[in-house]
Amino acid sequence: MLIAWALRENARPAAAPAVTSTHLPVAPPPILLPTETPTVTPSPTATPFPGIREMLTEQARDILARAADLQVRANGEGDGEVVDSEGRVVRQIYCADVESRIADGSALVITPLLILLHWDSMSEEVENPTTDLTINGLGAGKSVHFCVDPRPHDEGGVTQSARIPMDESGQVMAYNGDHAMAVVSNANVMTYLSDWAAACEGGPFLLPELDELAHNSWDKPVNDLSVGIESTGHHYAFASLPPNQQTANMLAAAVMLMKTYRVPLYYLVGHHDLQEGKPDVGNEYAALMRLLVLLYALDRGDSTLLDLIPVRRDNDPRAVVADYLGGPFGRFTQARLGDDGLEALMALVFCDGELEYCG
Repeated sequence: MLIAWALRENARPAAAPAVTSTHLPVAPPPILLPTETPTVTPSPTATPFPGIREMLTEQARDILARAADLQVRANGEGDGEVVDSEGRVVRQIYCADVESRIADGSALVITPLLILLHWDSMSEEVENPTTDLTINGLGAGKSVHFCVDPRPHDEGGVTQSARIPMDESGQVMAYNGDHAMAVVSNANVMTYLSDWAAACEGGPFLLPELDELAHNSWDKPVNDLSVGIESTGHHYAFASLPPNQQTANMLAAAVMLMKTYRVPLYYLVGHHDLQEGKPDVGNEYAALMRLLVLLYALDRGDSTLLDLIPVRRDNDPRAVVADYLGGPFGRFTQARLGDDGLEALMALVFCDGELEYCG
């Protein structure tokens, strides 16, 4: 019923044309200089969509409420630091592996095409899983760029673990791209592209950059294209989600990176999407995270973020979500989760699993 409703709503005339990928040609956002205020203030057009939280379950509302508004500013020393809306700098613990590769010149400086979501497979026996253990426990040859855990973002729950070197053109990230990892032309990447091609149903293909790399046998590892966010724990699913604060931290970090590097939502991917044999973060959690990004954009009235999500604009948030569910994202999600999985996602996020306001 829900999908049929979404498809019916999606057939309405569009209020604005769909946004196509603007990842590479778009200039990076302006740098906040050290002398400027670090406080993030909404633009005059940043008006939250009325009633958006009234559509959501208590759990979804709580996640959105806990998600911090993060951004990158220059620290005056050639690097960027991540701050929240009150100017508080998130914790910094630089990964020794990344630091050593920056020091010896083997690290890459790239503008990421992809944002990869991971879990760190930390044992359930660990009583207090923290980003400290993630950063120091992944072993040699592992790059960690951001980490999240169940603590509030300003108490270590979001940790910046790789430098963000700044240049005159904007923000760029230093990466270790030469350790073993899946190449772009592997079977998982091809399946990911194939599922998206089917979801687009003959319309404009949304992932041209990745498709071009894959079909030209670009043989470098995915790390040469991506920034990663590690989350403590393992085996996330609708029935075994991490604490709401941890999901909110992952959401906040993902949104910050999307806006900083102009990464469209379809390039927010799970490690499992691109590398064979990797279970993290799983189709369910990846689908939840993409939907939460849309809801975050509507909740904050964030037009910059909405520009990275190819949905039509409408004053009714139900119509925007319906366009998402009835378009490529909904079809891709349904292909990955199946009908039952998609209905479970809707039940997790929306009141009674429907796009209506709660009674």
